[in-house]
Amino acid sequence: MGFWSSTGSMNSSFAAAVLSNFQPSTQQKQANKPKASKGGGEMNTIIVPDIGGHENVDIIAVEVKTGDTIAVDDTLITLETDKATMDVTADAAGVVKEVKVKVGDKVSEGDVILILESEEPSETIETTDPWQDEASGTLQEIKAMHPNHYFSALENHLAKRQNRYAKSIKALCDSIRQHRMCAILPAGADISAQNALANCDLLLDTQTLSVWYTNMNKPIYSKDRAQKIVKIYQILSSQEWRIPNDTELKHFTRLARKFNPWRQGDNYRLFGSDYWHCLNRSEHWITDLYYDTIGNYDASSGHIAAVNTKVATYLPAFICYLHEKGMQLVPTDGDRIELLKRLPGLPPSLKQVLADIDYGRCRLPKLEDNWFSDVNKGLWEAHGLDDEQQDKLKLRARDSKIDIRPGNVGIDFGTSSTVVSYTDDNNRAKLLRIGVDDFYAAPRAEHYENPTVLEFIDFQAFLKAWRETAYQPLVRWDDVRCSHEAQLNFRHNDGNPRVVGSVLGKIKQWALRQDRDFRLRITDQAKGFEHEFAPLSLRNPVKGQMLAVSGDDVFDPIELYAWFLGLNINWRSRGIFLNYYMTFPVAYPKDVKEKILASFRRGLLRSLPQPLAENTEVMEGFKVEECATEPAAYVAVAMHAHNIEPTDDGIAYAVFDFGGGTTDFDYGYYRWANEEEENLGLEEIFEHLEAAGDKFLGGENLLENLAYIVFRNNLDICRDKRISFTRPLDAEDFAGSEMLLEKTQAAGTNTLMLMLKLRAYWEKGEISETGTESIDLIDRDGNRTNCTLRLPVDELDRYLDNRIAHGIESFFAAMKKAFNDRMPEHVHILLAGNSSRSRRVTDAFGLSTDETRDALAEERWQRTQESIKRIFTDAPPQMTAYRPLDAEGNDESALTAKTGVALGILRICDADKVKVISHTADANDGGEAPFAHYVGKIRRRKFQAGINRSDAYQEWKEIGVVSEKGIFNLFHTQSNLAYGGNMEEGHTELKIKKIEFPAAEAGKKVFARAVAPDKIEVCTAPDAANIAQDCLQELMLN
Repeated sequence: MGFWSSTGSMNSSFAAAVLSNFQPSTQQKQANKPKASKGGGEMNTIIVPDIGGHENVDIIAVEVKTGDTIAVDDTLITLETDKATMDVTADAAGVVKEVKVKVGDKVSEGDVILILESEEPSETIETTDPWQDEASGTLQEIKAMHPNHYFSALENHLAKRQNRYAKSIKALCDSIRQHRMCAILPAGADISAQNALANCDLLLDTQTLSVWYTNMNKPIYSKDRAQKIVKIYQILSSQEWRIPNDTELKHFTRLARKFNPWRQGDNYRLFGSDYWHCLNRSEHWITDLYYDTIGNYDASSGHIAAVNTKVATYLPAFICYLHEKGMQLVPTDGDRIELLKRLPGLPPSLKQVLADIDYGRCRLPKLEDNWFSDVNKGLWEAHGLDDEQQDKLKLRARDSKIDIRPGNVGIDFGTSSTVVSYTDDNNRAKLLRIGVDDFYAAPRAEHYENPTVLEFIDFQAFLKAWRETAYQPLVRWDDVRCSHEAQLNFRHNDGNPRVVGSVLGKIKQWALRQDRDFRLRITDQAKGFEHEFAPLSLRNPVKGQMLAVSGDDVFDPIELYAWFLGLNINWRSRGIFLNYYMTFPVAYPKDVKEKILASFRRGLLRSLPQPLAENTEVMEGFKVEECATEPAAYVAVAMHAHNIEPTDDGIAYAVFDFGGGTTDFDYGYYRWANEEEENLGLEEIFEHLEAAGDKFLGGENLLENLAYIVFRNNLDICRDKRISFTRPLDAEDFAGSEMLLEKTQAAGTNTLMLMLKLRAYWEKGEISETGTESIDLIDRDGNRTNCTLRLPVDELDRYLDNRIAHGIESFFAAMKKAFNDRMPEHVHILLAGNSSRSRRVTDAFGLSTDETRDALAEERWQRTQESIKRIFTDAPPQMTAYRPLDAEGNDESALTAKTGVALGILRICDADKVKVISHTADANDGGEAPFAHYVGKIRRRKFQAGINRSDAYQEWKEIGVVSEKGIFNLFHTQSNLAYGGNMEEGHTELKIKKIEFPAAEAGKKVFARAVAPDKIEVCTAPDAANIAQDCLQELMLN
């Protein structure tokens, strides 16, 4: 009987919490009118009742405000659905302490309307809760908290969950009463077994709400022994067991056999036995159930059938207790069904919520018991509670202010992955892993490259929690995930379009392209809910003001991703950081960088404990700033890692940073500080000359082009099965594409699914041996259809080699321009970015090893040498290329081609001996990115630039003349191959804009000036000195 003999109070906080959600009937209230007590009434949470299954219903009127006194049935709010309006009235009287909603909000059943202080103390009904003592329920525990504290959010959260559970309990009680008797069985018991009910130990009489217990494995007892045995029973966490009186035993044994499975044998015997103990007033009888009459028969001993008439008096609480203990409740009549399975999951206790709070949001480790009690630990969330409250709740508070760390945090926000670095208390640089499924697992080098990915399981549930609380909202990992686990689900989903469509990647590219034709959507997995993201806007937090959120806030995925990063950075076992530094590609316009920085400021702020955010003095030190360009940060650590020492004159370097979204080029000198700089305490100088890049040479862009090539080689299948797909921005259209190339979500999902299939080919050179790929795609009607696609391997190989060779040629062309006035004798070429690990890249830079050197490697290297000779017509500088850095082991500060940028941030963000001098930043006032284009005309079938990339802003340059027809054909490109005047007319990267002028302007000179990275102003004038400001035309070049 060990299972039933468990000790401990049945009054768990869980059961008490459920009790708090049941309202006594009007008759009960009148019968149990309470006495007035000192201290006034109790705080009650008023919620939206059952509104017919409607969700997200509009509030069109709020009839009460804080301080109002309301009576029962007073109208609180008015709701409006698409069919009708309805009033929600008060079910209690009192004073409104706080209104939680406003006109325009959307609410569902269980949402909190207001907090009400009752005019009288809440009723205590002895008959409904006989075993409740001083322990309080979860909501009561939370209501004891500081009124302006983070726990108010927990109150709302738990109130909804417990209300839903309480309603389920009430419905189940109605169902239970339809059965005359129910067997109570332990967890795991096989209720389908033939004798499962006949041999059960416990029965619930649903009419009298009494519970019966017997154990036929025990011997029979004498009268004295029976009394002593029953007094020590501790069954169902209750000691209220006794021997039944004669009336109770008669009533129980006369129940029909179909109701009472213990009735076995002749007449009224239980389990085939005659003699049973019972009481008659003050006498103790042993009766013989063989006879019709209950009486005192001549027997010295008998069996015990103990009864408990108190433990189940309040049926909802008793059912709640059985559920919590994992027991089974099975009707003895009719079908054998386990009634408790109808209940939803158990609402958590306060301690359970707090223990799971980190794990539930982002899978950080659960809080162990010592967090609640150890003097050196404690909970940030409980800060503000006095000692008495902490003792009552059995937890220890901790001021998050004492956990502020002095170090810096570096964030390399990448297209494919994001790396986070920080300095510990000893100023050692370390890396963080974000969103792994098991933080107890041993770290691996790839763990520190955190995928820039979000996965939406239930978007509406997530968004509701996200908009309810500004700081550390109660967002559930089961509703939205990030980083490693999100990417794992994305890449290993057996081609499930619902999973693919729920994953949001390319967040960084979305920020860059959001003002153009780039509509980003996801469809969640739970309900197929579709959300289209609004363009990224500038929403900077205001210094000295608390963040606020509302149901009208536009959702920003970068803010959410930054929040996830912040939760991991500011983990309670690590401490809290206030200084954050980020890098950006050189070509990112200033306004885009400011928007991303603002999103990160909001997301990181929202990851902090609210009590800390309320400390304005501390929050004055919070900052999120741009530190350097991504290549510059990489150089700051890579030169030392490659044992390249500076000189007084400077060591020339060139960075080829081949990432997931773009390839960035950076050029400069690494030197010792001169005398003037040494007087400022500086030692090392990174002198940045110029930056360039290839905006379409990125790992993900290459994958998208590979998928496009495969689709184009399977147009017959696509037309037959009505499959659409997307076209990469740098790819050519094809004849008959009208019904195949689309910008729908289905087309985007098809492209993503094929990219998943081709990823192994791009990253590892692995491809199907059959030359085909079977894949489920989505047709124009939204249905999944299986397609077997041919893989044109030779064409895919040619495309990759040609595209990478083109990017490398562009890299050397940009190098010539950057060093034009100071051409060095020797340039150190640093390969960075994960895509630089590709053998195609290392071969092209002459870095093949003995194991990989073959004819193909030699061919790639020869092609690069020919490009160098073509660009550097005079003697080119000597060049030494270095392989991308690779980690050895699982060091948490391992320097790699990807982690180098984040670690470089820490070296230069506030260093006193290292400085980065950027000539392009100095030339462009205000930190704007350099001009990104070459602009000019065609002369003798070749492009002639009048404005070069990185030229100064606001300087007029002559670019041509107006033709006799009043037209000027303006040509522009972002290709570095335009430098030197050798780009042929008709080149695929050369674009044209036709500008029309009045006929009277024919023959006049055309002038242009750069005003933004992608914007110029154009006009006509006799000469630069006579340009009229009122005749300017503004042109966007992208």
